[in-house]
Amino acid sequence: MKNPMLACLSAQMCFALGVSTALWMVVSGNVALSYLCGAAIFGVSSAYMTYYAFRYRIQENSDNQQLFMAVQSFKQGEFGKIVLTLVGFVIAFRFFNELDFLVLFIGFASVTLLQILLAYRVASSIVNEDV
Repeated sequence: MKNPMLACLSAQMCFALGVSTALWMVVSGNVALSYLCGAAIFGVSSAYMTYYAFRYRIQENSDNQQLFMAVQSFKQGEFGKIVLTLVGFVIAFRFFNELDFLVLFIGFASVTLLQILLAYRVASSIVNEDV
């Protein structure tokens, strides 16, 4: 796979769609939309960060210019992720008055925790392949 983090993002969004579908069927559409909005805020900002963080492949014999470009790209992705997250929450609070904001934050937090678990699993599988 070219970028395992994109697979992690896909798994997170599939998880979020499944949970929000279950919430829609069991609780209400408003709760499902709230959860999905929280997960989408995380998904959009993480996709942006993933694109910029892994844009450059660094080899052992890379020169300083390539290293500098990779670090700058990572910083740009990190800054963009923070901005997109803030903008996402501002849009949710400003334009979606019907949202359950506790569920919105639960959606964001649950997908964030899933990201940590998936990243740990990917990292441990990469380490095991190298050994």
